[in-house]
Amino acid sequence: MSAVTDPRGQFLARQCSSGAIVLAGVLLVSLGVGLWPELIHPSEGEGAAPPALQSVGVGNVVFWLLVWPLVVLRRFQRTGRRPGLGAMLGEWVVCLIASLPFYVVGAFFEAKSTADAGRTLLAVAMVWPVAALSAVWLTKRGVRTGVLLALLLIVFAPPAVYYIIREWYGLSPVGPADLAWQLGPLTLVAEVARARGQGWLPRPVWAAAAWSAAFVAVGLIAKAAGARKPSAGPQNAVTP
Repeated sequence: MSAVTDPRGQFLARQCSSGAIVLAGVLLVSLGVGLWPELIHPSEGEGAAPPALQSVGVGNVVFWLLVWPLVVLRRFQRTGRRPGLGAMLGEWVVCLIASLPFYVVGAFFEAKSTADAGRTLLAVAMVWPVAALSAVWLTKRGVRTGVLLALLLIVFAPPAVYYIIREWYGLSPVGPADLAWQLGPLTLVAEVARARGQGWLPRPVWAAAAWSAAFVAVGLIAKAAGARKPSAGPQNAVTP
């Protein structure tokens, strides 16, 4: 029995450990940026606590939406195994445990409470359904370009829209700019991490549903577009 089950167990162990190692590297860089922001932006870091928790949260979002799906794709190309829900959930739990020390350290240096760190971690967890959907979609050859474009738009389009509206309407944007800020995974997690004493529940929760719905729609559109492409082959070879 062990001869049959061990290879799969070893594969799952390697899968979880590889994801956790990549995550640790991303969070280590993010924590360093948060602790020494003046290395990135010389005017930052004067007098205030370093934005360590915010940086860890934003780095974690970048990992799940832009790095982990590519790790899963590379794993699929090497092994031919499509990601299953159980395996992805297991890897998520391992990565969650591996990220906890970074949130603790980030909260300590930013003088935040345990509730603030937990709320930030929950906000990051809200992006996981999109990450899991993207990992599954990327194993389907015909929709990879659309999926990658959707990930880039979900991550970078809302902050870009926010700053464009801010420049047009002044320094106190309301309405569309606030909506763009809340819809962006990066900006929402940064805002959740910046706030103090708001309990454990990140707000707004509806943003996660919007991310998943938009991503599913883009994936289905890309799949339909791929299915409509004419296949090269024998249908053009026979002419009456």
